Amino acid sequence: MRFDRSSFFKYVVEQIINCNDLYNISNYDTNLLKYKVPIEHKELSEVFKHDATSYHHKSIISLLEAIDGIMQKKFSWATIKLYYSVFYSLRSLFYARGFAFYRSKSMYILELKPGNSFEKLRGKGYANDHEATINMFTQKYKDDFILSNTIDGINSLEWLKKRREQINYLQLKFLDPNPPYFMKELAKLSPSDLYHMIQEFYKEDVYIFDKDHAILALPIRQISRTFSELKVARIEMDYGKEIVDHLSRILSDDAIISLIKQKSLQ
Repeated sequence: MRFDRSSFFKYVVEQIINCNDLYNISNYDTNLLKYKVPIEHKELSEVFKHDATSYHHKSIISLLEAIDGIMQKKFSWATIKLYYSVFYSLRSLFYARGFAFYRSKSMYILELKPGNSFEKLRGKGYANDHEATINMFTQKYKDDFILSNTIDGINSLEWLKKRREQINYLQLKFLDPNPPYFMKELAKLSPSDLYHMIQEFYKEDVYIFDKDHAILALPIRQISRTFSELKVARIEMDYGKEIVDHLSRILSDDAIISLIKQKSLQ
């Protein structure tokens, strides 16, 4: 099976560890730990920018498909996609800020500064991509606005992860077309009311930490904030007409798609 991996993963495999056996990639960790970011690292910097835009694109598609799911009363998969929209957005944000994750048998992180080496992330909180992303963000950016309050007594990212786990693993069955408790207020909205509510999510902070709205408000604000950082970092997001047209086809509601594109794409 052939598919494109992240540009950073390919760069590590081809340029840093010279791996020709992906099934035994952990055998090349010795080469990984010898690596230091060179003073001139324009090519690697472009790799970071490329993956920042790729993950941002995945976060937007996940968000739009989730909103479409809410409108069609497909609440279970909407919940999962909303979680993934934030996960992808955080990965994009890490790349924009000069950090990249790499996983073989262990999890590593690299900061894009001359002389820096790969740092091995130790502990149960870094066992996989999802835990590493959320826990590293919580550790490194503990004063970030997204973490400035709690939902049901836990930080917002952990709350969102638990909602995904509830749907994926804990519930005996999907509740569709009935919404889970954290989507009941959103389920009551007509498309026009949902549009106006999304506008409020962009303007008012209170919804991000409100358990009745956080499942959608948190992804919307996080993606918008990542988008702003990509622009500040002058990372171009030219997705091409085909991809932009595809985004427009995901939702039937022109007002909502225009709002999301304005805040997170253009």
